[in-house]
Parts: sequence; structure tokens; C-alpha cells
Amino acid sequence: MRQKESFLQKKVRTSINAIFPKKAYTIKTHGDRYTAPGIPDILACVMGVFIGIECKMWRGRPTESQILNLRDIDRAGGIAVYVIWDKENNKYYWVDATAPFTYRARAHWTECCELNHTLPSGKTIKIIDCTYLMARLINKKTNIKDTISNANKN
Repeated sequence: MRQKESFLQKKVRTSINAIFPKKAYTIKTHGDRYTAPGIPDILACVMGVFIGIECKMWRGRPTESQILNLRDIDRAGGIAVYVIWDKENNKYYWVDATAPFTYRARAHWTECCELNHTLPSGKTIKIIDCTYLMARLINKKTNIKDTISNANKN
């Protein structure tokens, strides 16, 4: 059975909510004729940082409006990423959305794997490793503190 992008979207949301319990809000956006084009698949706020996530199956490419929206999120101080799933090899990639999107040059791609995660209920689920996202959040929050500290000095 061919997995759809919606499967990946659900897995990303589940992973973020599991890794950041009570510190994450995620919502899946649904495009229709009333929605502006290019809104990322997932909008999230994690530890006070806005994140736009565009999910793609292997070899899927973002539209121009998706690229522009993710760059606008980054420009506004948020985090903009793609999550790519290579189902055939069961590999996931976090991809910096501020770099040009290409399958050839992958210097800005971070491969990750599935992890077993035990919920407070004792149930074990498979999630996507979010270490890349954690590092981006720490970096973003550190930069915000430095910016505020420098602004207070002036």
C-alpha cells in the first residue's frame, strides 16, 4: 500500500508532541479555496518558538509558494523545515528550509531514524528522532536571549 503524505504529517505531529509534552502545540493545516497557497502542512509552537513544517514524500518537491512561506517564517524569527520520508529505505530527513531545495546537494539535510518512545500510559509508539529540531530550538532561544540582552545594554 502506498503511504500518503498525511501519514508522515501525523507521525511528525505525534513525534513533536511526544518529545515536548505540554510544551508543544501542533496543528495540521488543510488547504482549500479559502486558504492562502503555500501554508506549511504543520504549524507548531514549541517552547515559545513558531515552527513551520512542510512534509514531503521522497522525490516530492515544494511549490514556489511553499518555499516563499517557509522563508517568510524564518525571516520573522521562526524555524522553517521540511521533513522528507524515504519510505523505501525507511529514512527520515530534517531539511533546513532556508537553503535551496535539492535532492543532489544534501549538506543541509539531517538524516534521522525512528525511535521507540514510551508514553506516560506505558504504551510504546514509534516516533521520528527530533534531535535536529531540539538543536534548532536551543539555537533559536539562545539567539533570542542574546538579542534581548544586547538590546537592554543599549
